[in-house]
Amino acid sequence: MLLALLCLAAACGGESTVHQAVDVVSSSDGPGDRRGAAEDGVIDFAVEPDMGATEDVVVPELPLQDLPVDADVLDLFPLSDVATEDAAEVDVVDVAAPDTPPPPPCGPAPYDGPLGDLWDLELLLDPSTLDVEVVATWSEGFPPVQIREIRYTSFEVVECVVVPIRLEAYVAMPQSSVGSDGSLPGLVKAHGLGGNADGNAAKTPARELGVAVLAYSGPGQGQSEGTGSTPDHLFDTIPDPRASWFWEHAVAGIRGLSVLTTLPEVDPDRLGMTGYSGGSVATLMVNGVDPRLKAVVPVSACGHLDLAAAATPVPGWEADLLASMTEPKTPASQEFQAYVQYLDPKNYLASAFGETLLIDGAQDEFFPINSLTLTFDDLGGAAAGHRMLAIKDWDHGP
Repeated sequence: MLLALLCLAAACGGESTVHQAVDVVSSSDGPGDRRGAAEDGVIDFAVEPDMGATEDVVVPELPLQDLPVDADVLDLFPLSDVATEDAAEVDVVDVAAPDTPPPPPCGPAPYDGPLGDLWDLELLLDPSTLDVEVVATWSEGFPPVQIREIRYTSFEVVECVVVPIRLEAYVAMPQSSVGSDGSLPGLVKAHGLGGNADGNAAKTPARELGVAVLAYSGPGQGQSEGTGSTPDHLFDTIPDPRASWFWEHAVAGIRGLSVLTTLPEVDPDRLGMTGYSGGSVATLMVNGVDPRLKAVVPVSACGHLDLAAAATPVPGWEADLLASMTEPKTPASQEFQAYVQYLDPKNYLASAFGETLLIDGAQDEFFPINSLTLTFDDLGGAAAGHRMLAIKDWDHGP
């Protein structure tokens, strides 16, 4: 996984591609559907009412300068001063204002608006709202790596309202690069379901790649505020898909990229993201939303999760988690169908910004190889600068 990010660490600039450093390996004897064979090192796998005539209505001139500041608008037209042919038939009707529906994407019914409206990039990319706080700073290892424990502001959605939350994160970089002039590539690292970040999660890739790494704990995980990755929260998509932990985990990654852009040592034009399992789901989502990304390495995850959920004779992990909700659901539920429509990584592949290296085991029991190859195809394959590494006799473990 780490070698895949060498392009970010090297001085390869905007012309660099992930596949310069990594070849693709396929397994021909793993389970699942195959969409193709390895070839040349690449797997190709309301109408207004009629108010009547207004003839002969005379409105007297009024001395507006004498009108009290807090006067009602009807004071401008007192009925006693209005001359009509039959003033006795003038009725005053009190019309109640119609109920105003909540603005999108929230509403009483499942959201059915555009995918892009779920991502307010003006808000999410704004570094002025990060409020970064350094909790502690230390160095360790050889060669030495500086590690900073920090907090920064991200967002979750509660009852259709975007709420700020504080996240735990760790920023690591080679000690020799501290205070440098913005030459370091930056990398965000996202953990899987039920996990959290610590100093080692940032230290190891920072030392081995010579880059600045931010590893964060997703909402409700570790010391981060918010609601954790419970089954109820993972598929909390009705009426607002943004209430799902998957959306919030991706947003936390976007905000982490913004933190990196504020560091004087980091080159904002050389940003990448990686993750494992649920963190790779977030990585693929962010890559389809955030134009700042240049390279991503999702490990042990892909899109098309509906295929795993519908697998026979044993449905995938999605079915188990849905059944574990406080009110048990199935893959046919509105909650999961809304997830598939708006949050499954497959929705973000055609708009991918960074070159992608997909890494997964040919025997991954959670993200099967037919979903993996479909994900690679939807990205555009090698022709679009992407690569896939399918490892023989490797399951979901890193």
